[in-house]
Amino acid sequence: MLVNEYVEVQTVSESKPVTQVHFNSDYDITDVLDRWGNWARKEAYLQRKAFSLFKSEQGKFKNSLCDDDALIVDSVIAHLGKMKTKKSQDEFKVLKLYYFGEVTMLDDTVMIITQSLRAIAKITGIEKRKVMEIKSNAESCIIGMLAMQTMLTGMELELLQNIKLLK
Repeated sequence: MLVNEYVEVQTVSESKPVTQVHFNSDYDITDVLDRWGNWARKEAYLQRKAFSLFKSEQGKFKNSLCDDDALIVDSVIAHLGKMKTKKSQDEFKVLKLYYFGEVTMLDDTVMIITQSLRAIAKITGIEKRKVMEIKSNAESCIIGMLAMQTMLTGMELELLQNIKLLK
């Protein structure tokens, strides 16, 4: 007995590589990173044995993340810095200079000064427009890493639980 088999033929289209991905979130990542920067500067000042500007800038540090949230964001940013690609190294450097700042000593006084995009462009030798693009890509990367961590562990930043989502 003969059996007729019908096979469906599926056409496969050629896929293109993804060159750039932007994540959308229900919160402003710049606010989260600003608060992380305040937390990181406060911790850096407190760990220094030398005289610092912590006392004069104490009011700035009131708007920072709680320790648990800050450690999560800190680990995500550190992971970005550990990546070996030039792109991720540039993103790490721009984020660090913009949100945390640069540690300098002035007459036995520790100062941590955040840098503007124009100053970062001068420091890195990259034009300002490109620095803005790198910063935007780095923020998108941080959003993606935080989303991935939330998905894998179920832990979400405490700060984000208190924000009303834009739905």
